[in-house]
Amino acid sequence: MKRVTSAILCIFLLTGVVAIDHVTKQAARNTFRGAHPYSCAGGLVIFTYEENAGGLLSIGESMAASTRFLILTVGVGVVLLVLVGVLLFARSLAPAMAFAFALIAGGGLGNLYDRLTNTGRVVDFLMVGMGSLRTGIFNVADLAITFGVGLFVLAAIQRKRETGS
Repeated sequence: MKRVTSAILCIFLLTGVVAIDHVTKQAARNTFRGAHPYSCAGGLVIFTYEENAGGLLSIGESMAASTRFLILTVGVGVVLLVLVGVLLFARSLAPAMAFAFALIAGGGLGNLYDRLTNTGRVVDFLMVGMGSLRTGIFNVADLAITFGVGLFVLAAIQRKRETGS
């Protein structure tokens, strides 16, 4: 029963990430496309609008469209299928790992959906930082992936400490 409950919670997390990502990207399209960047919190957060054909930090944006499609759509889609399969069917997945995989898969699916419905591009609209020290422009899916990877690393370190290997 514990495994089923964990799987259900992970599916809710995954679908929640996809839904929130979709809603925020639509709001960014409606609010910031064609507008000047909007700064708030004393410039700590800047809302802007970009469509990114590449991956993280626009890596791969200059590749041929067919190569980008194979890597960022087909390749990522296959990885996400495997990740969701592990999430749903792994017999002994620690809760922190399951949570991490759900965040990564939710973010990945959010960006994949955007890429499939937006001519191969992903909407990015957030930037944070102070002065000239700023992040790249990102979205909610990117945040989920980043937090998921961070949680995965922490869980892996913890597991290594517990098993002594």
